[in-house]
Amino acid sequence: MFAAINVQRFSAAILAQLAGEATADLAVDDPSGEVFHTMYANPASGAETLLMLLNTDWTTPGNVKTVTVRHKEWLFDVDVPERHSRFVHFFGDRVVITDESLHLQRENGKLCAFGLGEAVCTILAADGAGERRIVSFGNGTRLELP
Repeated sequence: MFAAINVQRFSAAILAQLAGEATADLAVDDPSGEVFHTMYANPASGAETLLMLLNTDWTTPGNVKTVTVRHKEWLFDVDVPERHSRFVHFFGDRVVITDESLHLQRENGKLCAFGLGEAVCTILAADGAGERRIVSFGNGTRLELP
């Protein structure tokens, strides 16, 4: 009986240490518990990571949930309106946040945006500066981004 208790304590200590060392590169803190999220490594956009967010609380039209995203050295909030997606693209020194109206893809080493009319995205810099940018496609559906 004494040996079993020691093995259990030893095993518990090892598991606690491993759990403490195994921190995720990406975490989404969602106080509401209503925002579904999934992550892809190396998506077609050329980003190192793509985080997709969806507010699944459809009980009140127009409600918005705010989540906090932690990814390596990044820490920021994202508003996720119900029935709309948010896509968070991590490009090393910048983050681009879009909705379903704007698709990003890497072509021949250049970042291209695809959409119709006008779309809005948010660009965050590593130093914490952020800007909301309107992407106007005019009569086309593709633009190269700087």
